[in-house]
Amino acid sequence: MTHADLLSHPNPAATYTEAARRIEAWDAEASPDTLAAGRLQFLSHGQRAERAVVFVHGYTSCCRQFEQLGQMFYERGYNVLIAPLPYHGLADQMTPRHAEILASDLAAYGERAVDIAQGLGNAVSVAGLSLGGVVTAWVGQYRRDVALAALIAPALGMYVIPAPLTVLGTRALLRLRNRFLWWDPVRKADNGFSYGYPRFATRTLGEIMSLGVSVQRRARTSPPAARDLVLVTNANDFAVNNTVATGLARTWQRHGATVRTFEFPAKLGLPHDLINPEQPAQRVDVVYPKLVELMDTEPHA
Repeated sequence: MTHADLLSHPNPAATYTEAARRIEAWDAEASPDTLAAGRLQFLSHGQRAERAVVFVHGYTSCCRQFEQLGQMFYERGYNVLIAPLPYHGLADQMTPRHAEILASDLAAYGERAVDIAQGLGNAVSVAGLSLGGVVTAWVGQYRRDVALAALIAPALGMYVIPAPLTVLGTRALLRLRNRFLWWDPVRKADNGFSYGYPRFATRTLGEIMSLGVSVQRRARTSPPAARDLVLVTNANDFAVNNTVATGLARTWQRHGATVRTFEFPAKLGLPHDLINPEQPAQRVDVVYPKLVELMDTEPHA
């Protein structure tokens, strides 16, 4: 992978018809063993809308994660696109395929989704959780045709890796032998979900962080391209390193960019995945209205 692999090369859809055609082609690429919950979701008003939003799900999850929140935005007049990340949404929950993901794949995914969204709405928003938040950070850094980029608990760094050691930790994860580890070492595969993967690949964590490191390096010398940026963190998050995320926000702000920040307090006891309504300890009654408040604003000129 080279730095050039992570740069933006826009090819936006010019019309709603073209965007819809690209969506159909993307969905047709789905593996035959993709779950219904893992298939691309396109909530459309049948024509170009004033606003469109792309939601990017998290690592080892699938499109179902954002289904309810996407419906809320659809009801507010948005055209909504929720596309599967590479090697996600497969029926075999023990599949090793997600270990094949590269940082360049994630950048290409973000590029493709934003290109399509340009034909779906006059103002395009992108929001992503965790890995999806890193993709959104990349979009926010590079895409001038994005009105709003909302990073939700972005996995720019891992909780167990001190912020100053993020680059070193990223290199270690990429160079060491890949291992598959359980998200829940006690329940293991019995995670209570009919979709999503109960294991993560250490190599993929390295690729996710690698994309994040590339965004942070670019941000040191160049302002973000998106017109408006939002960073949402969770004080009870023991998966990602919030210090790394707030550091990126401050870097963007030093360039004079509009970056709004919000943190859900620890007392709510929210899990890292604060989007999926099936997660234990979930509080979508609190989280969803706040995200709508932060995102459903008039785009900046």
